[in-house]
Amino acid sequence: MDRRAFLQSAAAAALTATIPAAGATAPPPATKEKMIGIQVGAASFVDEGTEKVLDEFQQDRYRKTRGDNIRDPESREQLEGS
Repeated sequence: MDRRAFLQSAAAAALTATIPAAGATAPPPATKEKMIGIQVGAASFVDEGTEKVLDEFQQDRYRKTRGDNIRDPESREQLEGS
């Protein structure tokens, strides 16, 4: 294969790779909803039980939204005062 044929076939392959396939679908549109993920080891569910682990998550979420996890007394006062 001479250099000209090689370059033509390489250019054609590169061009073909950049054109989307006829049946290809576009990615789904982005949603405005936020997704929150929690990573938990499987051992937690085995040791404590599913209900207890989920209850702990719920209680922790409640504490964080109330500001109980703030260790600095001034910050806590500002949060509670507003």
